[in-house]
Amino acid sequence: MPSTFNGIGTRYIGWYDPLPDGSYITTKWLVLFLPIIPLESYRVRCIDTKLSISFFPMFSSTTNYIVVQTLEHIHSEGVVRTYAFYITQISCIILSAWLEKSWLKIIPITVFAVLILTWIINEIRKVKMETDARVHDLMEAILEKCTKDPNPEKTKATVSEIEKR
Repeated sequence: MPSTFNGIGTRYIGWYDPLPDGSYITTKWLVLFLPIIPLESYRVRCIDTKLSISFFPMFSSTTNYIVVQTLEHIHSEGVVRTYAFYITQISCIILSAWLEKSWLKIIPITVFAVLILTWIINEIRKVKMETDARVHDLMEAILEKCTKDPNPEKTKATVSEIEKR
């Protein structure tokens, strides 16, 4: 299980190819405050997340996972997206500081922007996973009805009925 101490260690980064069972592909990274080297990719399922506040404004979170499958190869799309995300963030901070000539003005704005973007991305992922789960349930219901009654006319009526849900 990945763990970090003072920003140094390993952690899971990324959320790709979610399935209706709640599992998704993620990559375990060696981190020194930022992801440095991808180590392995897994299909995992989140069990629970605990958030604790040590002293304001510092907080920490602990997430427990079940590893469903260890992938043979590192998930290349995840590696490229992770590097692109962090390079973009660092570039924006450096460019903003260079234009403003003051780091103190830029850091709070950048941190706030990253937090908002992360929240928006997570909300979009949640909606997508809920939609995928509904589609999966509908497809199972259609297959179940079709195998019970192979009559084409009744099957069409059943499919229309299920689609209305």
